[in-house]
Amino acid sequence: LSRHFSHDKNSLLKAKQLYEESIALNPNYINANYNLAMLLMNYFADDNNSLLKAKQLFENVLQSNPNHINSINNLKKPAFA
Repeated sequence: LSRHFSHDKNSLLKAKQLYEESIALNPNYINANYNLAMLLMNYFADDNNSLLKAKQLFENVLQSNPNHINSINNLKKPAFA
């Protein structure tokens, strides 16, 4: 994991699982898509597949809400260039 603030690995993995379950139930749930993308980008960035998934999730958010400024800005980051 690339960052170790006050979060332990098990908590991050549990959060990831819960966001994935939420998206499986409702693929258009903007908050779950965005939050999972942020989690992957910030804590799983060492894994290229996680960055690809984060990019896809930000794009999913923009399909539902083209004006979601945080997703727009995150897609401009070098990790997604």
